[in-house]
Amino acid sequence: MKEFHLDEGFPRRVFCTSLALAAVMVLGSTFLHSFPLTLSLALGSGASLALSGVLWWTILRLASRNKQAAQRFFLLVSVLKYIFLVGVLYFIFHYLQIIPAAFLAAIGLVPMVIVLKLSEMVLISYLKKSARVGPKI
Repeated sequence: MKEFHLDEGFPRRVFCTSLALAAVMVLGSTFLHSFPLTLSLALGSGASLALSGVLWWTILRLASRNKQAAQRFFLLVSVLKYIFLVGVLYFIFHYLQIIPAAFLAAIGLVPMVIVLKLSEMVLISYLKKSARVGPKI
């Protein structure tokens, strides 16, 4: 199989698609007149977008530094990110009225968009390749 390359605009497209999908989900949930559902989707989507943004920022910094300093930097950011995440999750689940299933579904928003975008790229590549071969008669 030929190597698969992602262009440098891929993370931005994933972020914009995830943001648009999050907005549709949150706006759609307002029609159900359920504040806990809307809050759960908004917080989960925000957390998903924030975590993916921090991860991408860390990867860019990791690529631009020397190996030893980059490893320490990546470890520090990862530890701080998860400590912060635990605190935020404690606050959300302890003090706010949210629906855990909706929150967790919204957390999976960015990974879902990444999988769908990659599937789209693979499918388009396959279709282009099969169109070049042409039908067998």
